[in-house]
Amino acid sequence: MAKSNTGWDDNFGDWQGLESDSQHPRYQEIARMVEEFCKGDSVLDVGCGEAVLANYLPGAITYSGLEPSTKALTVSKTKGTCHHATAETFLPGDEQWDAIVFNEMLYYSPDPPAVLAKFAKCLRPNGIIIISIYQKRDSWRALFGSSMTNARCTKLVKAFVAREQWIVEKTRELNQEGAEPWWLLVTRPVVKG
Repeated sequence: MAKSNTGWDDNFGDWQGLESDSQHPRYQEIARMVEEFCKGDSVLDVGCGEAVLANYLPGAITYSGLEPSTKALTVSKTKGTCHHATAETFLPGDEQWDAIVFNEMLYYSPDPPAVLAKFAKCLRPNGIIIISIYQKRDSWRALFGSSMTNARCTKLVKAFVAREQWIVEKTRELNQEGAEPWWLLVTRPVVKG
């Protein structure tokens, strides 16, 4: 989502069009990863948009979403429990999930490692985090700018996961014809005592 001076810009609409045919392979792969690596039945989709991922998950999964757009939230609330907040402003209380999905949203955060650290505390024992980042190349302007880019976000996430010694269950590039691939990661945060 684009952020304006007054808050999240619902008209920017990065959450729109996510049900297009070009998005199906990514959602199918994320759902497959949930089935393969998630040992429980609850999923939190951070930056869920209109909760498209809920359509791909098995019926036994309890789906929750987190979304800053009020327009997208109107649709996502019909598919599960959805919270109106950004990843940075969300207060989970005692809520915990078996899997937390960051599907094409971490590069909207000014500090992706801080978001990952925050949400790792919201996992049930042996929980997983699934990350998807479109591998869009940085433009020359982006290389010299201070804003988060897809490539910069991917590097930060990889470095954070390695530094924190999280278990990497699976990493994969999902190729799509005529476009850059998606990078997908399933990681299991290590609980530090």
